[in-house]
Amino acid sequence: MTRTGFTIKQFRMGQIAFLLLCLAFIEYGSLFIMNTSFLIDGTRFYSLFDDAMVSMRYAKNLAAGYGLVWNPGHPAVEGYSNFLWTLLMSAFHILPVSTAKISALVQSASLLLLLVNLVFLRRIALRLTDGSEWTAFTSVFLTAFYFPLNNWALQGMEVGLLATLTTLSLWEMIRGWDGERTPWQLSVYVALAILTRTETALLFGALLLFWGWNRRGRGRPFPWLPLIVLSGTVIGHSLFRLAYYGDILPNTFYLKMTGVELSVRVWRGLQVFWDFALEVSLLVFLTPLLLLWIHPEKRRLVALLTGAVVVQSAYSIWVGGDAWESYGGANRYIAQVMPVFMTLLAWTLVRLPEKAGFEMRIVRHGLNLDLRRGVTLVLLGFCFVRLTSPHWYDFMLRTPPLEVPRNPDMVRQASYLELHSDSTATVAVVLAGTLPYFCGRTCIDLLGKNDRVVARGEGHQSGEFVPGHNKWDYDYSILHLSPDVIVRLWGPPTPALETALRERYATAYFPDGQSFLVSRSSRHVFLEPAHPH
Repeated sequence: MTRTGFTIKQFRMGQIAFLLLCLAFIEYGSLFIMNTSFLIDGTRFYSLFDDAMVSMRYAKNLAAGYGLVWNPGHPAVEGYSNFLWTLLMSAFHILPVSTAKISALVQSASLLLLLVNLVFLRRIALRLTDGSEWTAFTSVFLTAFYFPLNNWALQGMEVGLLATLTTLSLWEMIRGWDGERTPWQLSVYVALAILTRTETALLFGALLLFWGWNRRGRGRPFPWLPLIVLSGTVIGHSLFRLAYYGDILPNTFYLKMTGVELSVRVWRGLQVFWDFALEVSLLVFLTPLLLLWIHPEKRRLVALLTGAVVVQSAYSIWVGGDAWESYGGANRYIAQVMPVFMTLLAWTLVRLPEKAGFEMRIVRHGLNLDLRRGVTLVLLGFCFVRLTSPHWYDFMLRTPPLEVPRNPDMVRQASYLELHSDSTATVAVVLAGTLPYFCGRTCIDLLGKNDRVVARGEGHQSGEFVPGHNKWDYDYSILHLSPDVIVRLWGPPTPALETALRERYATAYFPDGQSFLVSRSSRHVFLEPAHPH
């Protein structure tokens, strides 16, 4: 027997089970990535979630020497909110890979990050449970096949990187729980996370303060270094942003956090969070709190992990949730800490039958089988179904993930506009990612993610508040900037705008039949208004 009470044979079986689970996850992730690809004229294209493609356009321009900008030659606007992830995307654009395939490299990097996340998640589970391979396997299984996390990460968002950095940081905190020294790796992970998304300083700051308070209570030194690194990274990145973009905060902050009443934003955040909790089931959502009864001696460690989930949930509520809440499951902010939630849930499911006093054994023909794991499997099955049910067909890869079905049209439309316009043409878009990335023309972002004027305007109060989708100023974006092409509009135009559009623009059609508007006076677009095909 080992010090922790399990045999070397069990340890090896646990390693083998983990390896097989990782291989299954790699296979699943590879199939997921393939499910997001599509063929156009015999060429296989890979494209990310549209928001991720916004960052990809910045990355492509940086790699081409134009700077970290959305439109080369125009004033710089920080329309991304994932600095480090955008730099990584830029590194891929230096490689001799076609634009049709670069997204696959980003997706593969996310797959690798999620795999690293599973490795350290297993270490956390083993450490917390004194070597329970059963808990480790359960937590890794729930995380590996949690669809929202895979969807956001493998569609190119920075969620996979942030989830991994969160897990790595918690691992260092748990590993150094009683240590004399603060692990130096912790400061590195904190800096990388904040460079990825500035607002993660809230999460990591809260975790470091709680961790430091507990260390000091046990006579250990307070971890000043990670907090100094956190503050220095925030200040340093803010100074870079001010020097490069002329703003202390990203343009997306002004877009989403201003121009709408705080009460409206928070109320929407509360509503979508409540819907998420009900979708998972309150029973499943609150189950990890039983650990305070199961392991009262480890309540501070439980509080550390639970705190990560609570802080990110509170942040999601404060910003009003995400724009794609109707898709179900954890949004991009909460998905970052779902591996932590899965670990707490797995720990509870494995220990609950024992703590509840279940004695279920079969003793026959020299066998002595403990059936408490059977109870855990039943509970695990219920939790997995509740976590997966909103995305069952997506999880089984029977249907393409969110936004993927329209990506082929975006690429075809981008190619059509390039073919029928010169390099100085301007294109007004609502979807600011995929089409602008593949088009290579100066674009006007009607919803303001990459437009300083629109982002600082007042939000439209009619209809439901949707973060990042409640601001547009057609008097400025269309009547003042006069784009050569308007791919589509967002929200109903005013009567005055309708009159102006009829006078200034004519309707044309893409080969797929979708209409768009072409300026009647443009000298940069080489096509005549036509009837739909």
